[in-house]
Amino acid sequence: MLQVIARDLAKLGQRIEELNTRQEQVAGENAKVIEQLMASQEQLARDNAKTAEQIKAIQEEQMARFLAPGLPSTTLSPR
Repeated sequence: MLQVIARDLAKLGQRIEELNTRQEQVAGENAKVIEQLMASQEQLARDNAKTAEQIKAIQEEQMARFLAPGLPSTTLSPR
């Protein structure tokens, strides 16, 4: 009876070690994914800012053309 309990405890201890190892692996994988997500968010923010600048420049150009329709479009600086 004691031998069965000792064997079961040994198996349980081994399983706990395996679970701890796997938990550490998952934590490392999660950290990498979080880092990648943060980098993606930063890139999206940069892209959004660039797009907003481009939209603003187009709007300014269109407004200039609207306010000065007699000027040829080549006199406005391209953006």
